[in-house]
Amino acid sequence: MNDQIDPIVEEERQAKLYDIRILGISPWRLIRVPVLEAILAKRRGLGRSNHNRVDIHRVPQMIAGVGRSLWHMLRLRRRRYLILGFPRRRLEDGDWIDPFSDPLIDCLGPENVLCIERPFGGVHFRPQRTRNIIHYDWLTAISLITSTAFAFIPWLLWRQEIRTLACRLERIGPISSRWIAMLAGRALVSFWIERCAAAVLLALVRPRAVLLTIRRHHHPWIHASRARAIPVYELQHGAMSEGGFKYSTPYDPKLDPDLFLTFGEYWNASEWGVPASAVQTIGFKYIADKQPCVPAAPSAGRKKVMLVSQPHVWRTMDAIFGAMVAAFPDVQFLLKLHPQDVDRWWERYRSGRAPNVQVCGEMYPDLYSLFAECDCVCGYDSTVLFEASFLGLKVGILNTDGQNPCSALKFAGQFNFYEIRRAEDLGHLLRIEACSDVPGSNPFFAPFHHARFLGLVHARP
Repeated sequence: MNDQIDPIVEEERQAKLYDIRILGISPWRLIRVPVLEAILAKRRGLGRSNHNRVDIHRVPQMIAGVGRSLWHMLRLRRRRYLILGFPRRRLEDGDWIDPFSDPLIDCLGPENVLCIERPFGGVHFRPQRTRNIIHYDWLTAISLITSTAFAFIPWLLWRQEIRTLACRLERIGPISSRWIAMLAGRALVSFWIERCAAAVLLALVRPRAVLLTIRRHHHPWIHASRARAIPVYELQHGAMSEGGFKYSTPYDPKLDPDLFLTFGEYWNASEWGVPASAVQTIGFKYIADKQPCVPAAPSAGRKKVMLVSQPHVWRTMDAIFGAMVAAFPDVQFLLKLHPQDVDRWWERYRSGRAPNVQVCGEMYPDLYSLFAECDCVCGYDSTVLFEASFLGLKVGILNTDGQNPCSALKFAGQFNFYEIRRAEDLGHLLRIEACSDVPGSNPFFAPFHHARFLGLVHARP
């Protein structure tokens, strides 16, 4: 585990934050990610993981989205499977797709699946390829308004528990007790509102199984599914850095899934917050289906370089991006923005203003179509780096300060991964040939096992 982040996980456990329970639920689980991000920002200089804000110009879209989501409720039918989708979609052939859920919906049979999607940044990416989808804007709006208005109620009812939580957090870092009380109050109100709605929808749909990504966004659904003895399966949605803290939580059967389904065997050793026996490999069907889109020939004939942004380390990224763009003025760069980096990106990534940089933001083309134009991809610890390696592109892992937790660094020199400490190192990456046999031996993405996936979903844990 990485020494930079791992210690805070041990600190929170020593502080016994998980021991505090309100109505059987750990309030710490509901608020830990924003709190730990705030502590790490002060302690380690790590920034925010999401720079998107609700734009005032999107308010009419958001209001329309609430109305549309109410209309979507007419689509409620009994289905065998319920999928809680991933709202950060990818554009492909004019449609926005969920790369984690949509390919699996095809396996399960679209007529057997109901998909529910929360808004991202207040809106949805449309048009969407997903069939039988219900937008969750109406409940998101109710939850947001109600939790803001009535956050004081948990404070009145469980003042001692919330005060104890705030006091124990002071052992980890200087955090405002008032902020903790506000966060805990809003989180608890929001949890129980969404928990009640989830119970009603589960009673109407009656699924045999629930699939989701990023469990911390769906704790009420997991809790409601447990009450009805419906198995819950979480899909891996990205790479896990060495020492990552977001999944490093003690297993809680009320808030955690039955199984965690990974891209490949390599990821099974990572910390996913579930017992080791509950981590199973199924592969990543989307990348397997898209592999033919990237030419198999060596990439030396393709001259563009993709730069992948990372919101929590944007200062470090923009500094090295700017140095690379200036050092290689004859190279065309593609600045591929992380979905949580899109909002007012020009204030952070000044390197994107250079004449030899093309910025690919909210409405960028299909990622794998961009891969087909590129000789190499450079970034910090994004899942895009692993995808590029699997598809045969050269990958530069930016490690200017020697603190990058990206697990691919241990494979530098293998699978087309190379460490970049200085901007000048890009020259070496551009000169060498990519390995043509990488897809057959790459450990990060296993072949998708259709029968194995169906067997896991059909078998009740």
